Amino acid sequence: MDLEAPLDMAGGGSVKNCTIEQNKGDGIRVRTSAEPMVSGNIVQENKGNGVALKDCGGRYIKNTISKNNKGGFVAEGYYGVANGAKIAQENKVDGAVRIA
Repeated sequence: MDLEAPLDMAGGGSVKNCTIEQNKGDGIRVRTSAEPMVSGNIVQENKGNGVALKDCGGRYIKNTISKNNKGGFVAEGYYGVANGAKIAQENKVDGAVRIA
């Protein structure tokens, strides 16, 4: 399936142990107050970012994010950071990591 963003999450739920690759846009896009659990995934070779977060929360643990055109992990308006807590833990990311 060749979609703009195959996983465009605007709610809760989880994505675990999946391979998300070769899409026209971001591999995983999380937005609008969503708070998913995203763990153990391989996110690679997407034309956008590997993982893109906007105005959301959630947990992002032990994913491998590589060879994405725009960057690896991008977060804008992430509200899950409290007292210096990490947005993402134990991820392997090549490419840009941007937290705004």
